[in-house]
Amino acid sequence: QVGAVGGEDVRWGPRDVTGTLLATGSDNDAHIYAKFRFPCHPVVHRAGVGLAALIGVGSSQAAIDALVRRGTCYRAMLEQMLPLVQEPTGRWGRGSVRERRAWDVAGTL
Repeated sequence: QVGAVGGEDVRWGPRDVTGTLLATGSDNDAHIYAKFRFPCHPVVHRAGVGLAALIGVGSSQAAIDALVRRGTCYRAMLEQMLPLVQEPTGRWGRGSVRERRAWDVAGTL
């Protein structure tokens, strides 16, 4: 529901994002986002700050840490889970077959 999260002019959400948060970045990206003084991938950071605001915790670091650990676990098992998705769903409008399979795995988890 757009009104609950932001106005129509806010450009983020399902209409502007492809894939899932779990499939964002990699554990080897630390040197890239550290250059911009982010503690984690910028998308994960933004999601963690938003999650902290939604659940009303004082510090966003706990929410960010939980999302980072969740993504690390996902990436550790992704290669073994990809063959389980023989044909990706049609819900993704773009992306390679491998990317769509990965997004389906992440969506299931």
